[in-house]
Amino acid sequence: MTYDPNRTSADATERELDRTADRTHEAVDRASNKAHEAVDTAADKAQQVAATVQDKAQQVADKAQNLGQQAVDRPTPRPPPSARR
Repeated sequence: MTYDPNRTSADATERELDRTADRTHEAVDRASNKAHEAVDTAADKAQQVAATVQDKAQQVADKAQNLGQQAVDRPTPRPPPSARR
């Protein structure tokens, strides 16, 4: 087989293209992982906020229920004698 300088150059170019493709795949994988982590973090935070809102809404509902019950249980005040004429 005779020496072919173009062949050596082509092999080197192919290796360089392979390395570039590998680095690109790794960069895409890293970016994808970071995006998934960001989405997971946002979803976790949204669940925490939703739970907090639900707890606060329940507290408000409980307080409203208590106030309503107090209003029902409170005796009706009698009008003052001057108003009973």
